[in-house]
Amino acid sequence: MLSSRWVLAACLGFASPLAAAADVDEDIRYYAVTGETPAEIWRDMRAKGPVGKDGSKYNATTPWNLRWRYPYARSADGCATGPVTVKLSVVYNLPRWDRPPGASATVARQWDRYIEALEEHEQGHADFGRQTADEIERSLEAIPPQRTCEELSRLANDTG
Repeated sequence: MLSSRWVLAACLGFASPLAAAADVDEDIRYYAVTGETPAEIWRDMRAKGPVGKDGSKYNATTPWNLRWRYPYARSADGCATGPVTVKLSVVYNLPRWDRPPGASATVARQWDRYIEALEEHEQGHADFGRQTADEIERSLEAIPPQRTCEELSRLANDTG
């Protein structure tokens, strides 16, 4: 079960002081884990967890991807970026414990504490994406006009 803070964050689009003006698309994907004891649950997470970019299994992952767009703004000064838009796509891959009837209340409390900390940790990964989106947006908007739009396009993509 998600903590109330996590649900609130989901409803608010994971708003944070670090949030960029970027368009953010977030998806939460769960994988089921089972077990009655912490050791059984841990083993199941290690067996079923998502695979990271390095090929290792993790209890959770939060990959993100950025895309940026801008129209050309042509003037006597050359070609500049028009209004920049940055799209951040974030996928949270998290475990969801299917609590069996025989699981103790103590184990359930331990799970709740664990998943809350894990969600907070994964949110930190998404915040890196938000910071990067904000930096890209500012950097692209700061590019001075170039002689041609082709030069601008190369510089903007190198900058991004």
